[in-house]
Amino acid sequence: MVIDSALTLTELPAVVAARDSLITLLREAVSRLPADEWLRGQYVRFLVDQGFHARRYHDEALAALQSCLGDRWWCGMLSGYVLAHQGQSEKASIAFAEARGASPGALRCQVDNVVGLMDRRAVPNGYTLPTSCAEHAVFARTLWWLADPFWSDTINERQIEHDVRTTKRLLVASLPVSEHFDWGPDDPTDAVGQLVTRYGWPSKMSWSLTVQNGGVGSAGTQRSRPFVVGRDPYEQAPSPPLTFQEYTFGRVHVVPEWVALFEPLRAPASGWQLHAQKGDDPWKWWPFEHARLPRALAAVTDWQEQQWRRPTGTRLAIAARIPTRLPSGVSSPADSLSAHLIAARSPTSMRVVDQRRVSLRQQVIMAGTLTMDSAVVSLELREDGAGGSDARTRFGLTSEPPLASLVAGEVALAQPALLIPGVPAGPLSLDSVEARLLPSTTLRAAGAVGLYLESYGFAASDSVHYEFHVERLNRRGVFERLTVALGGGRGDVTDTRIRWTDRRPGEVIPVDDGMPSIHGRYLTLSTATLPPGDYALTISLRTDRGAKASRSRLFQVSSSQ
Repeated sequence: MVIDSALTLTELPAVVAARDSLITLLREAVSRLPADEWLRGQYVRFLVDQGFHARRYHDEALAALQSCLGDRWWCGMLSGYVLAHQGQSEKASIAFAEARGASPGALRCQVDNVVGLMDRRAVPNGYTLPTSCAEHAVFARTLWWLADPFWSDTINERQIEHDVRTTKRLLVASLPVSEHFDWGPDDPTDAVGQLVTRYGWPSKMSWSLTVQNGGVGSAGTQRSRPFVVGRDPYEQAPSPPLTFQEYTFGRVHVVPEWVALFEPLRAPASGWQLHAQKGDDPWKWWPFEHARLPRALAAVTDWQEQQWRRPTGTRLAIAARIPTRLPSGVSSPADSLSAHLIAARSPTSMRVVDQRRVSLRQQVIMAGTLTMDSAVVSLELREDGAGGSDARTRFGLTSEPPLASLVAGEVALAQPALLIPGVPAGPLSLDSVEARLLPSTTLRAAGAVGLYLESYGFAASDSVHYEFHVERLNRRGVFERLTVALGGGRGDVTDTRIRWTDRRPGEVIPVDDGMPSIHGRYLTLSTATLPPGDYALTISLRTDRGAKASRSRLFQVSSSQ
């Protein structure tokens, strides 16, 4: 927030001059009472506010903290506050962390209580909220891990923003009225405190100089009249002047939902809803908390995740479509970006599965070995430079067991993978399969889609009976079926079963000796007759000796091209 953003050019010089005079008084007071924490805090606060007009004020604030004689936690919070406003996020993060570590027990318990960032009304049945200081510490550690916008760096911008809000709140709440907010003890709900903790300081505050009477006129509309100081203040406004808090666009909701917070390893991508969902009115989108990060953050909404079993782990591949526009609607200026695929089980158990440079003109394909049996997977796309933008998706994932877990005679299938149609030239390889992965499970064009089926444990001599089943999950309603029956529409295929037998399970993919065999096969699915909707594709394999396996893949057919 630029604190003077609501001022006109006529008002601005007088306000800046008045703040300068106040800073001079505070500077003199701190020199006389160097151990007074309140004075030093207010001195730093107004230097930071004035720092939007000249860098020297920020420099003076840092110099004032080098001789800070107060408690370590308070001096550390003030240092982080100044560094964050200077854009030195890494140093600010270190300062805030050291301050929390030095805070007294009761205060640390209060700082760790971040339940207020979550909607208590939405707590799922069977889960309880933390009550003790130890439980609050665990809860906060988990929340900040999952709310970290990017695991591919060492900075948690969302936690820094929370620490900045906490410090600013401590600074202004030491006065009964400050910055148009009433911080007095008479408000049992602490509405102002919750406002700035969840959403930060408003980007702008304004007042129309009129108040609503509260009564409804004969025409059904509320009457308003100009506010006059000293005249009917109780009727017109309980605490004048009344301000409207305004927040700019471009804010994101990185704090996870309850489902992700309680069971992150099983949470779907919807557990991290960064922005308004597609089709929703962004003007009406208002999550329980939000923050404006230093860089624009878009959501990766189209991707396909695929796993293949290997001897000592699982091969994880993700193909994703790069968002073409930022949340602000400005096209991305960079030609390439840095991509990371990270798997994590906890704040201290994180592993980079893959990282590479990718072109903005191509889809993203990331792949690597996943050694965890379950994890939260984070696909992170970041542009270079301070003016760049970022994109991300995050979801819980249960990994396929390694190939070595198959017992003698057991067979299994991988989930069918959706590919660009056509059979690539040359011998079958996982690299060629991954290069053809579709960046979405939504098929936007009629025609055909390629499929790759990988089986495990079948003998090369096995004669295999295949069953191919496509089922539409959202069946047509009565009106649509009646229209087709009367000749007003086409009778599209919505439930198809195809069976055939092959003398072998597919092409052999070499693995270590002693491991169950791997066979791969390309197939093609015609989508020309599939109307828009949600579908389940199930492929089953059975041998004459009784071995059988079956796997499914959900996909959608969209009417848009």
